[in-house]
Amino acid sequence: GEGMAAHHWVCKLMLYEEPLRVPFTICWPHRIPRGVIDRKHLVSGLDVLPTLCAWAGIDFPAVTGTSLRPLTEEPQKAGRPFVVCQLHSDTENLEMQGRMLRTSRYKYVAFSEGRNPEMFFDLEQDPGETHNLVPTAAAATELDRHRALLRQWCEHTQDPFAATDVLRSCPSLV
Repeated sequence: GEGMAAHHWVCKLMLYEEPLRVPFTICWPHRIPRGVIDRKHLVSGLDVLPTLCAWAGIDFPAVTGTSLRPLTEEPQKAGRPFVVCQLHSDTENLEMQGRMLRTSRYKYVAFSEGRNPEMFFDLEQDPGETHNLVPTAAAATELDRHRALLRQWCEHTQDPFAATDVLRSCPSLV
């Protein structure tokens, strides 16, 4: 009706690299070298608390994140093998959700429902995420490994997404 404000919702409906790759900047004069850019290690916003606590020398509760202090002190360390991100795109339907598991080269995305319940990208060959490798036989081994990693992550963190159809029957890692 007249005088009623229209509500426009903006939400992220896909787990593309651009909105997920938020710079993690750390500055501590005389402790952390200036101007170092690390594009190798995978980090998460979940790492902020354990990292700050480790530098402050205080204990922190058991959390999903890990301290990045060892990586700043010894950049040749391997770091974590993957990061996970979650998406809840519909505030009216909380069952509709997505998860992304990113390794150094690949990205696996799974949704609880929808036209494309799974996507798998080789970010080295396809940084624009334009070619979904799920239907191809060439990526089957890596795809299965990423499915299993996501399922195990969900089980470890008690994320109910592990029970969705897309992850329920995926293979286990040995």
